[in-house]
Amino acid sequence: CARVLNDHGIIIMHDFTYPSGIMRLLWQAYFKILKLAGLFVREWQDVFNELDTVIKESRWVYELRRELEANGFKDIRFIPLTMNTAGILYARL
Repeated sequence: CARVLNDHGIIIMHDFTYPSGIMRLLWQAYFKILKLAGLFVREWQDVFNELDTVIKESRWVYELRRELEANGFKDIRFIPLTMNTAGILYARL
């Protein structure tokens, strides 16, 4: 991204995150419902069955922050969204 951004350009990345506290319990319940829905919506069954694990194991915030720092980005910030179930990480070149 650094090579295609103008000076002082901004990169914005958004993805799911694994929540904590009470929201984690609601999040886990939500994915149980999605897995049941996968029994009826076969085209999405793999997504419904695997997405929660992918999100739990993801280290995208940490890894992206590290890569941005290594490539000269500054003012790196993370904004949690939707009760910590998603977030935006942005930085300036």
